[in-house]
Amino acid sequence: MSSGWLEHKERSYAWVLKLMLWFAVTFGRSLSRLLLYPITLYYLFFSRITKEASRNFLGCVLSRKINYLDIFRHYHFFASVFLDRVFILKDGGQDLEVNVYGKSVFSENPGKGCLLFGSHLGSFEIVRAYGLSNLGFSPKILMNDSSTENANTILNNLNPEIAQSIIQIGDPHSLLKVKEMVGEGHMVALLADRVFQNEKSVSCDFLGRKARFPSGPATLAGILKVPVVLFFGIYRGGNRYDIFFEKLTDKIQLEGRDDENGKQEWMQRYANRLEEYSRKAPYNWFNFFDYWE
Repeated sequence: MSSGWLEHKERSYAWVLKLMLWFAVTFGRSLSRLLLYPITLYYLFFSRITKEASRNFLGCVLSRKINYLDIFRHYHFFASVFLDRVFILKDGGQDLEVNVYGKSVFSENPGKGCLLFGSHLGSFEIVRAYGLSNLGFSPKILMNDSSTENANTILNNLNPEIAQSIIQIGDPHSLLKVKEMVGEGHMVALLADRVFQNEKSVSCDFLGRKARFPSGPATLAGILKVPVVLFFGIYRGGNRYDIFFEKLTDKIQLEGRDDENGKQEWMQRYANRLEEYSRKAPYNWFNFFDYWE
C-alpha cells in the first residue's frame, strides 16, 4: 500500500457534514438511517476511485466477481458506521447493541500500560468510546487526522473530552507523551494499517498480495517493551456491533531500531490477524483506495 490515499481528501463539504449532524441529533438514529440510502446511491454512481477500490478489495476477499449490490452494501456499511459515530460521541451509543469479546487480556497485567493496535476495519469509535470506557479504561489515541480534518473537527465538538485524548503523530513531543502515558499505566491506541507520506514501511502478505504496512507501530512497541493488544470493532448491521480484543504479544523485542526484519515479522503477524477479520467481515473494510503495492 502506498501513501497515495493521502491525495484523496475527504469529499464531504463542511456544510454537508453539519447538515447531517443536525439531522441526526434532531431526528434520531432511526430517521437518520433513511438518509443513508440516497447517500450510498450517490457515491455508488459518482465516486469512481472509491468504487474501483471497493471492487478490488471485495474481489480479493470474496474470491468472486463483484457486482453493484456488493459495492452498495460496502458503502452502506461505511455510511452506517459513520452515522453511528455521531450517536456514540453524543450519548455513548445508548441505542446500540454491543458484544465484547476477549476482555480477559486486560486482567493479565493489571496496572500496566499497553499499546492497542487497531485498523480501518469496522468502527474505531465503538471501541474507543464504548468498549474500553465500559471496561473502565480511557485510552490516549496516537493518530494523524489531517486527511479527515473537517469530519473530525465537527464530530469532536459533540464530545470535546474525546478530542483531548488525541496525541498527534508528527508532534515533536509525541513519543515522550506516549512513553509518559504508558509508564503511568495507561493504554495508547493507534491504527496500524495505513502508511503516511515519508513514513517507513515494510512489505507484508495480505489477502494473497503484497501490501505496505507502517513499521512505526512495531518500532514504538520495541522501544516501550509493553504488551500489544489488537482490537476490532465489527459492525454487524442494524444496531449491532461486536468488539474483539486479542493479545498480539507481551513484548516486541527488536535488535535495535534498524532491525527491519524484526519489524517486518511483527507487522506480518498484525497483517495476518487483519486478514482473518477482513475475511469474516469484508464489508467492514473502510480503506477506499488501492491498498496493494
